Amino acid sequence: MKVTLLQRKTPGDHNLAEVIDQISSLLTTIAPDVLVGPEYLFSHSERLYTEEEKSKILKQLEELTHGSDTLLIPGSIIWKYNYLYKNTVPIIHQGRTLTTIDKLSARAIDGGFCRRNGVEYLDSKDSLKRGLWLDDYLKSHSVNVRGKDLLVEICDDHYFRVENITEAPKVADLQVIVSCQKTHHFTAPVQKLFLREGGILIECNGKKPSSYIAKIVNGQLYQGYESPLPVQNDFVSVIF
Repeated sequence: MKVTLLQRKTPGDHNLAEVIDQISSLLTTIAPDVLVGPEYLFSHSERLYTEEEKSKILKQLEELTHGSDTLLIPGSIIWKYNYLYKNTVPIIHQGRTLTTIDKLSARAIDGGFCRRNGVEYLDSKDSLKRGLWLDDYLKSHSVNVRGKDLLVEICDDHYFRVENITEAPKVADLQVIVSCQKTHHFTAPVQKLFLREGGILIECNGKKPSSYIAKIVNGQLYQGYESPLPVQNDFVSVIF
């Protein structure tokens, strides 16, 4: 499996057309099995995308994956729904959005977006801390692609969930953390990850930017790659 991680410092006023062009180029030249971007990749420093703008971004990303077998997890889109703040990661494959994942726990960056734009954030981290909603969490954060079970978490959602459960069910072949600022790489005990034996853990972090990949081998996390991964031309690719 070839995994490519898009490395850009986030949040920031990235030129939307430039980001779309880079994703398009990676899909055609690298053609990875999975392409992942960081949290806040699609954001403005002073405003939030509207629902219409968010839908247009999704449509552009869907069009890029027509004729491609790459699973695209392009990072998060920062937008507003009425007066609510949304930090949303889409999972896209073969021209359609399989599902979207909304961040449940607010952190300082999310709060800053809310204050600057006069919107509210429905913060559910207390439920994550109490270990509630685990079944619903698994259903809303998981998708099966090409016979593999994928689970995606957004930054602090992973942190709060890990801190407050004793053991996670082993339901995923690939677990992806889309993040910024807080570095989650491999800080969780194996029993708190959702990964089966042989499963892959990936973090795409927009802080430095930095990325990490590890594999479950004999019940332990085996970090067989340089950490953080070396970045060239704003992306890294690893075959495992």
